[in-house]
Amino acid sequence: MNKRQVVAPTAGMILMVGALLGAGDRLQANDDSDRAAREQAQRIEGVWLPIVTITDCQTQAVIATFPSMEIYVRGGGYVGFGAVQKSDQVGMGAWRHVGGRNYISEYQFFGYAPAPVGAPDGAPDGTLLKVSGTIRLSADGTSFTSSQTADVLDFAGNVLARICGTRDATRLQ
Repeated sequence: MNKRQVVAPTAGMILMVGALLGAGDRLQANDDSDRAAREQAQRIEGVWLPIVTITDCQTQAVIATFPSMEIYVRGGGYVGFGAVQKSDQVGMGAWRHVGGRNYISEYQFFGYAPAPVGAPDGAPDGTLLKVSGTIRLSADGTSFTSSQTADVLDFAGNVLARICGTRDATRLQ
């Protein structure tokens, strides 16, 4: 066997192995990038204690301010508990990561008629509060700010009113 017969196949093997290793490095880089994106998305998971401020969308006049508790569940689930009037409200919905420290959420609450003082909580009033929000997580992951708009809908889906608001939240440790 001469040198040419040995060198050509060997060089071909070296090039093929090099190409496979290079592709493996690119795949590893993609895996690392995907892992980092998943980890960033998961940073919002947990229990949060926001202070909610509801405002008139046109005038920005404050309508109400109240504490809330929110749970961002792995996989994109959301459960919120707002201490509003005498009837505490529970809302459910979803969230998703949209890049960097930014997230969006959409959730809904049933509306309740206010109960008279000393009476049991009010009954559902036939409305649904549908909220869409943007969330910006702090760099250290211990707080977030959010702005949202909410439509008050009747059960037929007709918009009765639109309100705006903000939330300033800290992570429950």
